[in-house]
Parts: sequence; structure tokens; C-alpha cells
Amino acid sequence: MTINFDVLDRSLKPRLLSATTTELAYLFTENEKQRYRIFLLIGVKKFSEAFIFLDDDLQVDFFVSLKKIEQQQLINCLSVNDMKDFLELFPEEERLNLFKLVERKSAQAVIRLLSYDADSAASVSSPHFISFPITTTVKQATYNTIANAAENDEIDVIFFHDLNNRYVGATTIKDLIAARSTTPIDEVIDTNFPYVYEDDKVTKALKVIRDYDILMLPVLTHDGEMIGFISETDALNLMTESHENIIRQMVKVAEDDDNLPAYKTALTRLPWLLVPVILNLLIAATLTSYEGLLSAFVGLVLFQPMILGMAGNISTQSMGVTILSMHTGEIKLKKHFGREFLIGVLNSLASGIAGFGIVYLFLTILGQSNALMYALVVGLALMVAMTIASLAGVLTPIILRAIKLDEKAASGPLIATINDFFALQTYFLIATLLLVILN
Repeated sequence: MTINFDVLDRSLKPRLLSATTTELAYLFTENEKQRYRIFLLIGVKKFSEAFIFLDDDLQVDFFVSLKKIEQQQLINCLSVNDMKDFLELFPEEERLNLFKLVERKSAQAVIRLLSYDADSAASVSSPHFISFPITTTVKQATYNTIANAAENDEIDVIFFHDLNNRYVGATTIKDLIAARSTTPIDEVIDTNFPYVYEDDKVTKALKVIRDYDILMLPVLTHDGEMIGFISETDALNLMTESHENIIRQMVKVAEDDDNLPAYKTALTRLPWLLVPVILNLLIAATLTSYEGLLSAFVGLVLFQPMILGMAGNISTQSMGVTILSMHTGEIKLKKHFGREFLIGVLNSLASGIAGFGIVYLFLTILGQSNALMYALVVGLALMVAMTIASLAGVLTPIILRAIKLDEKAASGPLIATINDFFALQTYFLIATLLLVILN
């Protein structure tokens, strides 16, 4: 989105207000001299929605450039979770000073969030929810929900507690509104509505949200008191962030690469490039024993990329599923291994049969006399190499974790080189057997 800033404020303001939050964040980032003007024209409330999409450094730099009253207005427009994330960008001494700008209720909520372990469900929960005692009538609950809607992040799910403030259950706003005013409240409340405890892992909370397909998941203390909730949107954002981090680590690209000098970034990536260099030298050394085979059957070189590519593809699939399962804590090794092995065998058989047919047809059209034998070599090599690669994709991250190494390092050049070694050895051994020994 592009906007002409060489216009009067009264012409610019409607254009800015019609922009989405991500568009505003982009405009703010790209137009350094217009940043304060954008802030003033759209107002602190609208700006706070775009503020959370800015880079961390830009958030801090712009915030400290504001007047104290503007800082106070901006920080108090953020949700508790966004406020927590923003305050964590500052050193502890500065953070304490910023707490003085935060409204008391929000400050207490942020302090509580900061006290939890970073990977706990409570650390990502929002304290702004609607909860009524079970003595509330349907009519009262409906009226009070609408009256308090503006003060709460979400009203899709309404929660209920007993006279001791212990969580009892929940109902959706849809079911609450649909109920007759004379309906007993206990007929509306779902007492089996799922929940997690404050010290449960975030991964468990995400799994519950996904498995039960719920909009809001309550977070309880071990005494049964509800302290917050995790929304479906928060869960999606957390899963997206988690998977992005996994992908970064799988290719050994650190999250702060952009902030590091080029030589330091190069040093962090170099080890995972040098290891494959050594392995490739070993591959080259072993392949010298097949010089005679390649000289006699030059056509084998034509199908080498097919063997390598298919082995790499199936290994990447099984490895990706394994690492994600390990990261979310959902993996049961025996069951996972058996399932991935079966999938690998089935895909390998299908690919081998397809490869046999394609190679045979291709060489027959070219008039190659050994078309059938070449096709058999490629078909069998695909079956065996892909099966081995599939197993390597499953076992490599599991083995790395077992020896206390980062399993996400199993990706990229390392696993690719391992696959190349076994794929080529398989290909040329089968070729030697069928084209030389048996022929």
C-alpha cells in the first residue's frame, strides 16, 4: 500500500484510518519522517493495534521518543499479553519504571504473567474474561455479558464458578442467547468443558484447543480458580510462531540473524555446511569403485538425479512430521515409527513401479537395447533407497535427541548428504547386481 504524504492532514487522515493494521505497520515502518504524524492522525487506540506488528527495535525506539503522557496512553491500550511482550523488550530497571505508567489492574495481571514459566499455559493466557456465579440466571448472564463486552478481550465463551470461586463449567454466547430466560442456568452450562492448569505446558493447551475445537480454553490454578484463558486465535499464532522457529532451527538460521554481523551469522551456519563436505568426500571416495560400471553403462547417470531427488523428498516428509511431533510432545515412538515405516514402504513401492514404467518407456522410445534391465535397476533402487531414506528421516532426529543434541539440526545439508550416500550406494549396488553379475 502506498500513500501520498504530501497532502494536508484532513486528506491524509481518512486514508490512514481506512488502512488495515498490517498496512499501517508497513506504512509506519517505511516512512520514518512521517511516523509521529501517523501516530497523531490515527489516534492512540488505532495505532496500538498496528504497534504490535512492528519490529521489536522499532517499537522500543518510537515508544521512548514519545512524551510521557503519550507513552502512558499507548501502553494502556495494549492487551495484557501484548503489554507483557512489549515490557520484556526492556532491561529490568527500565521495565520497573514503565510499570508506573500501567494501570493498576493491568500491571497486576502483567506481573502475574511474568512470574510464570515461559512455556506454561498461564504465561500466554489473558485475564480478561467473563465469569458468573452459578446462581446467576440466564437473563442476568445475558444482560451482564453484553454490558461487560467492551472490557473483555473475548465473549465467545462465558465461564461460571461456584460460591468459592472455583471453576464449574462454560457455555458459548450463542447457546446463552438462544436459551429461554426461564431456563435453569445449570442446563446451559457445560460442566465437561475442557481446561488446563496454570503450570501445564503450552503444547498441552494447544493440543486441547485443537482436539476439542473450542474458541477459548480456561486456565485454572490447582485450587480450581480460573485465572485466564487462551483463545483459538492466540493458539493459532503460537503454533505459527512455534513452527516458524522449528523451521529456522532445522536449517540452522537463528531468529536474530538480521541483527548479527555477517561474519557471526556465517560462523553459526558454517558447521552444518562443513559436516556435509566431509561426508561428500567419503561418498566420492566410495564411488570410485564404480568407475568401471559407469563406463560400461553410461545410461545410469541419466537416472541418478531421480534416485537422489525421490529419496530426499520422502526423507524430508518423514523427518518434518517426526520433528513436529517431538516438539509438540505428541509422539509415541513405537507407533510413530511403525506408521511412518508403513507409509514409506507404500510410497516407495508406488514410486518404484512408476519409475520402472517411465524409464522403460523412455528408453524404449530411444531404442535402447537394455531398456528392461535399466528400468528394473531404477525401479528397485527407488524402492530400496526411498525406504531407507524414510527410515533415516524418522530415526535421525530421534537419535540426535537421545544423545542430547538438537534434533532440529537433522535437517538441511546433514540429512540430505546422508540420504545421498545411501541412495547412491543402493543404486550402484543394484546396478552391479543386475547389469554385471546377472547379465
